[in-house]
This record gives sequence, C-alpha cells and structure tokens, in this order.
Amino acid sequence: MLHDCAVCRQRTDSGSAATERFIDDQITWPAPYRTAVNIVFNYQGNEAANTRVGSNGRVDYETYTEQEYGRTKGIARVLRVLRERDVKATFTICGAIAEHYPDTVLAIAADGHEIAGHGYHHEIATNLPKEQEREIFQTTLGLLRQLTGAPVTGWRSCHQSPHTPELVLEEGLKYNSNSFITDLPYLLTMGDRTGVEVVRQPYGDMRTYGRSGFGGDPDVAFAIWRSTFDSLHAESVDAPVYVPYSLHPFISGRPGRSDALAKLIDHIQGRDGVWLSTSDEVATAVLASASHPAGEPATPRETVDA
Repeated sequence: MLHDCAVCRQRTDSGSAATERFIDDQITWPAPYRTAVNIVFNYQGNEAANTRVGSNGRVDYETYTEQEYGRTKGIARVLRVLRERDVKATFTICGAIAEHYPDTVLAIAADGHEIAGHGYHHEIATNLPKEQEREIFQTTLGLLRQLTGAPVTGWRSCHQSPHTPELVLEEGLKYNSNSFITDLPYLLTMGDRTGVEVVRQPYGDMRTYGRSGFGGDPDVAFAIWRSTFDSLHAESVDAPVYVPYSLHPFISGRPGRSDALAKLIDHIQGRDGVWLSTSDEVATAVLASASHPAGEPATPRETVDA
C-alpha cells in the first residue's frame, strides 16, 4: 500500500508544542465496522453576535436572534431527530450555555449524548494568550462537569490557537477536534502525554448553508453530505475510514433543514459496516489501535513507500 512519508512521520510545523503523529495504517474500528461516522453539534447561542457591532456599539440583532434559535427551538428539534433514529452524537457546548440555559444541556445529557467543551463565549481562540485560553478551558470544563456529573474528555475551539492542542493534553483531555488536515484521526503527543486529534471535514452546515448559515437549500446540503459519506464509505473496502459532520442546532435545527439531517442519518443507517459513534468513542478506538492508553507516550509505527 502506498504511503505519503510526510504523513507517515510526525509533524512538528503546526506551531504547537504538541507533536502530530499520523498512524493511518494502524487504525481499526470495533468489529465488524469499517466506516466510523461521527455527528457533532456545536451548541452555541448569541456569542458570535457580540462581536458584530455597528459604529454605535450595538449588537447586530438579526445575528443575535438567528443564533439564539438554537437554544429556543433548534436543540429540541435536533434531539428529536436523533432520538427517533437512536443515534448518539457529540455536542460541543459553550460554558455560557451551560451556565445560563442548563436545562437544554441536561436534556442533551439525558438522551445519552456526549458533551465536550467549546469555549465559554465561543471565543476566537487564535490570538488568545495561553493563560487566558487555559482559564476558558478550566471554566467551561468545570461548568459542564458540575452540571452533568459526567466526565468531559474533549474540546473544540472556534479557530484554535497554537496552544490549544497543548492545553488539551495539559488539562488531561482525551481529544482535540479542530484540524482539517487529513481524513483519519491521529495522535497528539507532548512529553509523556498522548491524546487524539479527532479531525473534521469542511462540509458542515455553515458551509453548505452559506458561511453564516443564513441561506442555502436543504436538498443541496443533503446531496453534499450524502456524497461525502458515499465516497468515503466506498473507500472503506480497502481500509477503515472516518466520516465526520460538524453541525449547529441554530442552523440544522430549523424546519426543512432538520429534514435534511434526518435523511442523511437514514441514508447512513441503510449502509453496511457503519459505526455511528461519538468523538470520545472514536478517540478511544484510535488509542486502542495505537496500543497506547491516554496519558502514556506513543511511538508511531515506521512505514515506507511500497
């Protein structure tokens, strides 16, 4: 099997102290699965609207109410679609949502979905000082754990910083979920700590419905999502594949759009060898494939071009 040596070896040019180790040839999913599908909902409210202000310093009210729909109606519709199909998803949740709207977070947890961190006020992490970002980690993780009484093992930023993977490992989390660099999850290592980067594909609902999620055709969105799955699922004949979807309750929880989500899940569930999994389950399987539990150093298997 052909391997790109740049992919097989470690990467150190990401700007982070955490090293990326690609182990495509080692990854396996639990038998009898060959395609892992991970549906992730980024649950945020009006936080992003707070940065969109006019010359008078006032919040953009249209953006505010568009995004607040996620917590008023969108989340309930998304949960119903998932419940009717017995699908467990991952919800990355902002700390402010947990603090101000705890009932919605408890409803997510009650349905058995995984809960991960997503910043406090959906901060753009790119240029944050490390200690400020660490405070956001600790505040959000503390709120989510206290509210649900359950472990929180993963993190997704809004535009991660070079420090984000380091903080994921320093805070003892199992996985980070921010990179678009490749198709399969890979290892993050720093000193004696090991975690997983649970990668993304750029075909979530913000892009299929327009950058801010305010336009677009649900039939087009479904066609893009279906073709992504079909293409990767076809490749699973040769090796395990991973199909992630990054969605938002304020976008995909709208009428009509929720139907596209339902059609996608129905399509996926009609195919063989498919594991509908959470991000935590994917990370656990990757660590098991690499034969290194979380928190222990990893050594990637050397590969050569064939």
